[in-house]
Amino acid sequence: KNTATCAHPGASAMSKPANREANAKAHDEAKGLANAKVVVICGPSAVGKGTLLGMLRKKYPDLFGVAVSHTTRAPRPGEVDGKHYHFPTKEEFTNMKEKGMFLEYANVHGKYYGTSKAAVAKVCEKGGICILEIDVQGANTIKKSMGVTCSEKKAKKSSLNAKFLFITTSGGIKELERRLRGRGTESEDKIQKRLKTSKKELAFLEANPKFFDKVLKNDDLDTAADELSKTFASWFPTSFSKLTSPRL
Repeated sequence: KNTATCAHPGASAMSKPANREANAKAHDEAKGLANAKVVVICGPSAVGKGTLLGMLRKKYPDLFGVAVSHTTRAPRPGEVDGKHYHFPTKEEFTNMKEKGMFLEYANVHGKYYGTSKAAVAKVCEKGGICILEIDVQGANTIKKSMGVTCSEKKAKKSSLNAKFLFITTSGGIKELERRLRGRGTESEDKIQKRLKTSKKELAFLEANPKFFDKVLKNDDLDTAADELSKTFASWFPTSFSKLTSPRL
């Protein structure tokens, strides 16, 4: 059961070093986020997010990093804790959530997924650009933490200043369905689930046209990849100016 008691002077004194350590860690974390270069990327299934980002990383191999997310689902074959995901227990995840350690988190089919502030700061501490590929629910949570939101609900403001990108296609849901079926790897049930989620993502974009700093249409892969590179260069000119010729 939960109880609340008043601590005696000895207990209070003993807790001060721990409090100072926690406050120092929070300060360093906030400082890291304030200097972080973060791009939040959203878009429906089969729009080509992974392919475009893969091309970008190949072209600029030393410029980007990905924050390792946390999830309460079980590891899949070949997944390594700390590399592909962090795999906390539900209790550990809840504890982190209550301490405000996540930039964003969501319950997906009964399993929690989240991006920790520490994971983002770790990627960015050497000046790299951190890419967060998340859904619009998570993106909205991050915007709320920045003090900007498309709803009336308020949230504690963070020091993060991120860019927001949505990748879509002119063909809409019909084109996305064509691409999904063209993969030949999805069951009908999974296709319908992905299409349902994709409709929500596109509906969010339509209802909040000013939410994203950039909306990129992936109708032609090479054209979209070139536009994506130029967009990142315009957002982070200092980072790109330090690069030698990109790897082709």
